[in-house]
Amino acid sequence: MNVLEIDIDESFHFYCPKTGKLILGPDYFDASEATAFCFSPEAGDFDSIAEEYQSLWQKTEVQHGEAEFGDELFRRFCTALLGEHPNLVIFGFTSHGIACGPVSNTIYVCIDFAYGCEEPK
Repeated sequence: MNVLEIDIDESFHFYCPKTGKLILGPDYFDASEATAFCFSPEAGDFDSIAEEYQSLWQKTEVQHGEAEFGDELFRRFCTALLGEHPNLVIFGFTSHGIACGPVSNTIYVCIDFAYGCEEPK
C-alpha cells in the first residue's frame, strides 16, 4: 500500500484511475467501484468503506478506540492494511484556506488497483 499526499485547490476534480469515474469535485463525492474507502480525519469516520475492509476497521476501533481518535486510529488501520494489500493506493488530498487564520482540510481516498483483475488460476 502506498500513500500519496497531494495539495489541491478548491476547484480540484479527482477521477478514479481505474474506472475513470469522477469521485471528488467541489461539493461532490461519489465512490467508484474501485474505491476501497474514503476517510475524513476531521469527522474521524469513513464517507465510504468497502465491505471487505469494515471488519479490520471495527477490530482497530475495538483494540484502540478508547485511547485514540480520528487520524490516529486511521493510521493504525492503514498500518494493518499495509502488508496484506499492496494493491491499495491512498491519495491524501489537502486543501488550504483562510478562516480566522490558516485552515486546511484533508480527505483520504483509497483506490484498489487490483479492481477488475482476475485472480491467477
